[in-house]
Amino acid sequence: MKALFHCRFTVALLLGAIAAQSDAAQEADVDEWRAAHQRTSGGAMNSCPPPCREDSKSEAKSFLYPGTPDLTRCNETMMLDFAVQNTKKDGTAWPIAIRACKAEFNTKYDAFVPDDNVAAICSTPNHDVIKISVFMGELESPEGKEFNNEHLVAAGKQLLNSLGVEKPSCTQNLLSFTYLQSSVVGFFAGREVHQHGVPGNVLDSFLKHIQETPISKPTVVQLCEGGRGADYALGIIAASAQDLPLAQDATKAWSDGRCVKADNADDWTTVSIKIPATVGSGNSTSTNSSGATSGDTAHSWSKSRLVARADCRTATVHPNDGCWALAQRCGISEAALARFNPASNFCNTLVADQKYCCSAGTLPDTIPDANPDGTCRTISVVANDGCGTLASKCGLAPADFTELHEGDEDFCSTLAVGQLVCCTHGKLPDIRPKPGADGSCATYTVKKDDGCAAIAIAHGLEEEDIMDLNKKTWGWNGCDPDSLLVGTIICLSEGTPPFPASVDGAQCGPTVPGTEMPEGSTSDEWAELNPCPLNVCCNVWGNCGLMDEFCVISETDTGAPGTSKPGENGCIASCGMDIIKGDPPAETIHVAYFES
Repeated sequence: MKALFHCRFTVALLLGAIAAQSDAAQEADVDEWRAAHQRTSGGAMNSCPPPCREDSKSEAKSFLYPGTPDLTRCNETMMLDFAVQNTKKDGTAWPIAIRACKAEFNTKYDAFVPDDNVAAICSTPNHDVIKISVFMGELESPEGKEFNNEHLVAAGKQLLNSLGVEKPSCTQNLLSFTYLQSSVVGFFAGREVHQHGVPGNVLDSFLKHIQETPISKPTVVQLCEGGRGADYALGIIAASAQDLPLAQDATKAWSDGRCVKADNADDWTTVSIKIPATVGSGNSTSTNSSGATSGDTAHSWSKSRLVARADCRTATVHPNDGCWALAQRCGISEAALARFNPASNFCNTLVADQKYCCSAGTLPDTIPDANPDGTCRTISVVANDGCGTLASKCGLAPADFTELHEGDEDFCSTLAVGQLVCCTHGKLPDIRPKPGADGSCATYTVKKDDGCAAIAIAHGLEEEDIMDLNKKTWGWNGCDPDSLLVGTIICLSEGTPPFPASVDGAQCGPTVPGTEMPEGSTSDEWAELNPCPLNVCCNVWGNCGLMDEFCVISETDTGAPGTSKPGENGCIASCGMDIIKGDPPAETIHVAYFES
C-alpha cells in the first residue's frame, strides 16, 4: 500500500510539474527524472557490493558503507578497505567510509606463486635464511560478542585465495580485511615476507588449526620480532564482526611496527624467513642478526679486508633468474658458478639486480656509484626502521651507510616513515610531484595505512603543503586521524583538482558510476551532477533521502566541496528541510486511474 501511494504521489507531482512547460522542456525533465529514478530504485539499491575485480589497481572495492553498522545489510563475504589510521578524538579505532566488494575467490589464483629457485621479485638483499617463531594469543572482546567459527573459516579462505591474484608489491605492505556475517579477519603482511609467500602459508595453517580446534575469543597470530622494520612482520586477527575496531587496532599496530599485546601468548609455530645479511664494518664477512638461528652460514657478499684478493668479474641477476641462467650469462658451468659464489644458500636467496662473481676473486667492496643523472638509488623508511636495518636493506656496512649521510648529524635520530634514503653515492632525487601539461594537479589515492605526514615526506612535501593544495579537492576532510579517508584522490601539486572516483551504488553527485567531469566546470559545481528524484537531498556518500542524515549541511574546517564533519552524513545538494510553496501551474489537469 505504501509503495502504491508513493507511485501515485510521484506520478501526480511529475505530471503537475510538466503541465505548463514546453514539449522540449518536458522531454528533458522526464529524461532526467527517469535517470534519477533508475539510480535510486530496484537493482540500484543492492545491499551487497559488486564482486571484487581481479586487478586491485582498477576501481575495485568502490562500494561505500559509511560505517560498521551498515555492513550488516550484506550477508555474503566481503573484502573491506578503510584507513586503519582513522581514530576518534579519544584515540579509539573508528572504521569509517568503508569500501567493499563481494569476495568470490573460490579457487586459488596463480598470478603469484613463490619460488625459492628463481630470483626474488624485489631487490632487497635478503640473503640470510633464519628460523623464527610465530606466536598465537587471545584478546578480550570490547563488545563481548560471539562469532560463528564456520563464518570465520569461510572468510579466511576467501582471503587466502585472494593472495594469488597478483604479484606482491615491492613498495607497499599488504593490509586486508574479510567480513562474513558474524566474523571478521584482519591480515597484515610486510612486503619483504609477502614476496616469499610466508604470510599465505601461515594463514593456511591458522585456518586448518581453527577448523580442528574452534576458537571462541578474538585471536591473533603474529610475527613481529624487534630489530627489523614492519616490512618483515605479519599478523592475523580473527574476531567477531562487532569487533572490527579491534581488528583495525591490531593491523594498525603491525603497520606501525609494533606487536599486539595478547593473553595466553604462546609459541605456535616456526617459519623460515629471508632477511638482509648484516655487513660487517668495512665490508667484512656478514653475520646473522637479531640472535635468530640460521640453517646456513651467512654469505660473504663483499670482500674481506683481512685478505687482499683481486676483484672478480661480475654480472647482475635478472628477475626470475635461477642459477642455471646465471651460469649461462657468465659463460661458465654451474659447478664453476658455485665455486665462485660459495655460500651454501646462494641459489635459494637470489634477488634482482644482485651482483655475483663469474670468476675467482671477491665482489668489489666500494659503495655503489651514483645513477647516470647523479642521483642515488633509494629505499623508503618503514615503521620501526633504524640506520642499522636500512644499511642492511641497502646491502651496506653500517659505516658505509653512515658515510653516505654524514652531512646530517641528526640523520639516524630523525628518520620518518616514508622518507627516502640513499643506498649509493649521489644526491636524493627531486621527488616533488609536478602538475600535468593540461594544468591538472599531480594526484595520489589515499591508502589504508596512510597518514598525511607519511604521504608528504614520501613526496618531498610538508604536511602543510597537502592542506594548502587540497582546499578545492572533492571529499578532502583534512589530515586529522578521524578525517583522512581511504580511496580519496588528492592533489600533491598545484593545478586543477581531480574529479572523484566513482562509487558503485552512488545515487547522486559526481561519484555516480559513468559520470564524467563537465568541461570547464569547477569542483564547487560537481554536487549538482546527477540530482536526486524530485530534487530530494543528496549527502556526501551519494545517497538520496529526506531525513536529517541527507538534508542537513555539515561544514568541515577545510571548506572543500563534498565533505562533512567526521561521523556525520552532511548534505551536498538540494539541502534543507523547509517546506517551500511555489507558484501554482498555469493550468491543472486531472489524473484518472483504475485499480482492481
